[in-house]
Amino acid sequence: MVLIPKVDHPVSLKEFRPISLCNVAWKVISKVLVARLRPFLQDVIGLFQGSFIPGRGTQDHSIIA
Repeated sequence: MVLIPKVDHPVSLKEFRPISLCNVAWKVISKVLVARLRPFLQDVIGLFQGSFIPGRGTQDHSIIA
């Protein structure tokens, strides 16, 4: 949690804007995990799963059906 001042010389807490950077940390962690797991996804995810694999999409499976 970080307090960003709304005015040039803040005196009270009402003159600050709280900002949470939790989403940024979560996005960085998730991108690192995805980058490390991507080489193994081809083996773990089945042939009939349409998502999460580059080159495969849900539209491909709807055409087959």
